[in-house]
Amino acid sequence: MALIRMKTHNIKKGMVIKADVYNRAGVILVPAGTTVTSEVFELLSKHFIEEVVIEYVTEPASVTSFSSGRRRINEKKLQEATMIYKVAEETLAENLKDIVQKDKEVDIPALLGLLQSVIDKVDEELSIFDILHHMQKDSDTLYAHSINVSLYAQLLARWANLVAEEIELVSLSGLLHDMGHLQYPESDTEPFTLHDGMEKNCHEQHPTLGYRLLQNKSIDHRIKQAVLTHHERFDQSGFPLGVSFVNINQIARVLSIADSYVTLITEENGHPGMIPFEALRQLQETDYKKFDYKLLTIFVEHVSLNYVQHEVQLTDGRIGTILMINKTDISRPLVQIGNFFVDLTKQKDLAIEKILM
Repeated sequence: MALIRMKTHNIKKGMVIKADVYNRAGVILVPAGTTVTSEVFELLSKHFIEEVVIEYVTEPASVTSFSSGRRRINEKKLQEATMIYKVAEETLAENLKDIVQKDKEVDIPALLGLLQSVIDKVDEELSIFDILHHMQKDSDTLYAHSINVSLYAQLLARWANLVAEEIELVSLSGLLHDMGHLQYPESDTEPFTLHDGMEKNCHEQHPTLGYRLLQNKSIDHRIKQAVLTHHERFDQSGFPLGVSFVNINQIARVLSIADSYVTLITEENGHPGMIPFEALRQLQETDYKKFDYKLLTIFVEHVSLNYVQHEVQLTDGRIGTILMINKTDISRPLVQIGNFFVDLTKQKDLAIEKILM
């Protein structure tokens, strides 16, 4: 027998929880030894329990049966979520253009409502990560990018136990953070693409332009600061001001991690996008000095654990299922292929090439 930490939305009925699960007040919600039922899953979800320790049988006789139970996406629900996402994208486009072109106030209820419409599609069979992973292939618009950043930032804010007010501010900042791009003359005639925007000389102006658009609006000043500083970095390598960590508020710290991650994994013409594990590895190993390391560690751990039980394709073409994340090298997890286990930390000639839905 072995124990493995598993994302709550990945657990299945009949699995056995092997460690006490506590709520935020320190009270035991689910005691060790409890078998997962619909009622247990509902209780964990209600209390925002992100992961639990379950018992995993590693004997060869059980390997095949576990593999056949790997996580499958409910395609019908995914299609429904995709339609809702597209409506949210159109709604965000209308709201941002009203602010930029008509000088309207920020419609906070409408913006939070469009995010909630996507989140409401999440259940036992469809996670927010399923939606985000699916939509990253079609996220080359300013509005889709902003929704993705907002949702990832909201997740990080929850994982970091920010209070409800801060979570709301993070969500709104994610939706508004790149609106400065709409100030560019060509934005009305040419479709925005993330990487093209980054390559233009005017890219470094968009935080300032966004801040000026919001400067006199009736929204929390922390949102305005986050829009201005979401590209600032702890080591003073960011823009537009080149300030250090003391001038970057908590909202911007969360936002910058989500924005950087989404940018790395976004697929566009000429830009295939990194697979999530490589993007997380780059943030953790190469860019760690640029961000709030505590928040970054939380983000990397939670996002990587989400992919346990997901199918992947290796560089040699074989398809397997991720069983366990190696915390010393999160880009090289343990993968099950049939009755065999491939430890990518030991087989350096192999790597994950693609995550399959």
